Amino acid sequence: MLLTFATNVNSQTNLVPNPSFDIVDSCGNSYMMSGIANNNVPPWMAAGGSPDAYNTCSTSYNWSVPNNQFGFQYAHSGSGYAGGVFYNNPDVREWIEVQLDSALSPGVSYCIGFYVSLSAGYCVGSNNVGLYLSYTQPWTTIGVTPQINYTTVITDTSNWTYIHGNYIAIGGEKFITIGNFYPHSATDTVHMAGSSVGASYFYIDDVDIHRGVCPIIDGVNDLENNLQINIYPNPATSLITISSNRGKIEEIEIYNNVGELIYKTDFTNIQTTIDLGRQPKGIYFVRITDNNQNVTNKKIIIQ
Repeated sequence: MLLTFATNVNSQTNLVPNPSFDIVDSCGNSYMMSGIANNNVPPWMAAGGSPDAYNTCSTSYNWSVPNNQFGFQYAHSGSGYAGGVFYNNPDVREWIEVQLDSALSPGVSYCIGFYVSLSAGYCVGSNNVGLYLSYTQPWTTIGVTPQINYTTVITDTSNWTYIHGNYIAIGGEKFITIGNFYPHSATDTVHMAGSSVGASYFYIDDVDIHRGVCPIIDGVNDLENNLQINIYPNPATSLITISSNRGKIEEIEIYNNVGELIYKTDFTNIQTTIDLGRQPKGIYFVRITDNNQNVTNKKIIIQ
């Protein structure tokens, strides 16, 4: 039994170093101190362009979490995340890259996954968000075929989208690169309301590669249902009710679409009703913390 337990633990070991971009050389209070291209998030590197890094420890609005130069987003976990342009016209792209802690073993099945969130600052949704495994650092990024690729256009700027897939290793793969590996002609886009730049900029967090098969997860809604936090009605005109089947709610924060805190309360209960009728119509972001310090982020619409 002990041998089986040890084997299962080992199979879940994440081979990606600094997977949530929490470890930084400095807090990134200027561009020269923040970018992945400037080796500020070791051992991650820029495989093209000048991808960025964000962290809660930064005192600069440009590089902080959750507010920063390209939008408003909490880290999926921890204190930081990366960011880069995955589509732009003219064609300027950015990729991030890292060497795994150990090379993949031949014939072994691995679960590969990472989370992305579209920046609200650019607001051009795109597909072909992918991950490429290689034996050496790739000399080119356009034209290679990523082993994991998301073909649906991502337009969600409030939630994290889980990109994942199963991969049987040839053996010896030890570098991963994340970005869009397809040309403009093969990339689909959706220009959303409020987009000011013809580009797709994605935040990236929690990159994971481990032995085994990925869990079956049907998108963000299933992830949210597992957390058992409900907000209703949504959309709403004034009153919203927040309830939890997992534990007592301890804190609720509500932000508008530019990241300003408009409501905060501390209490201990499993349900509460909030009146947002005096707020302008639009999209709001709700951050809920329960008594086990689990954090849930939700989006609501007031109409």
